[in-house]
Amino acid sequence: MKTYFFRLSLTYIILLVGIIGSLTSQYTLESALSDVKKNAPISNLVDLIDQETSISNNILGHNLLPQVSLSGQATYQSETSGLNLDFPGITIPRLSKDQYRIQADIS
Repeated sequence: MKTYFFRLSLTYIILLVGIIGSLTSQYTLESALSDVKKNAPISNLVDLIDQETSISNNILGHNLLPQVSLSGQATYQSETSGLNLDFPGITIPRLSKDQYRIQADIS
């Protein structure tokens, strides 16, 4: 029974020494600063602000370019109004049933 407890306590001592040895690994100042830079929320915020600034500058640069707008419209009427008057030597044309409109705007 004594040898059993001796072996058991020797096993616990070896495990304890192994655990303590793994816990005492060195953590240097450089690795701590590196971890702080990676995990600090303010550093992520600075990156986001830089991205927002570059996007805003791109948008402002595009707004200085000329803006072109083109639109069109076509209509067709089944009947148009008109006067059936006959004057000698004068012809009065009837309105066309289809109309077209195109508009371009450059600013």
